[in-house]
Amino acid sequence: MLKHPRPRVRLHAHRTSRTILDRQTYLHHTAVLLDDPQPDVTRMAIRTLCHAAWEPAVPAVVGMLQHSHPAVRKAAREGLVRMSTSAVHALRHAADHARPDRRSLYTDCADRSRPRPPTAGRSVQSAARTGPVARTVATVSASVAGLSSRWRTTRAKRSVTPSG
Repeated sequence: MLKHPRPRVRLHAHRTSRTILDRQTYLHHTAVLLDDPQPDVTRMAIRTLCHAAWEPAVPAVVGMLQHSHPAVRKAAREGLVRMSTSAVHALRHAADHARPDRRSLYTDCADRSRPRPPTAGRSVQSAARTGPVARTVATVSASVAGLSSRWRTTRAKRSVTPSG
């Protein structure tokens, strides 16, 4: 069913295989979908394999960096970065064997995939807490802390006030 001519049937077969098959077989079936003619199906397969960090799929995903569809190339880049250090070796190998005008495609992705050491003077956690999401989390945390202190103050007033 994964080779059926209709994409809808292929996707349904893939979803069904997730519930029926064991993890390794399911991921192997997902790897078959990397060669699918539909870019959306290929993107889904890349995302699934990279989210699972299935190392046998790394060379095939590295090959997707040269796919004809830009969305598939983007999904492959994001997936390889997500897989982190397990993808660096395959990316370096591909860069060593690529034409000079294509090497940056692999080296840029490999550089983004490597874990970064914490910056000087900051811990790993504070180095990770940068950007708009971190500011939003900090704002929400401050709001929760303010609500918590108001709740304690109100509760203390209620316990002091005689009920009668």
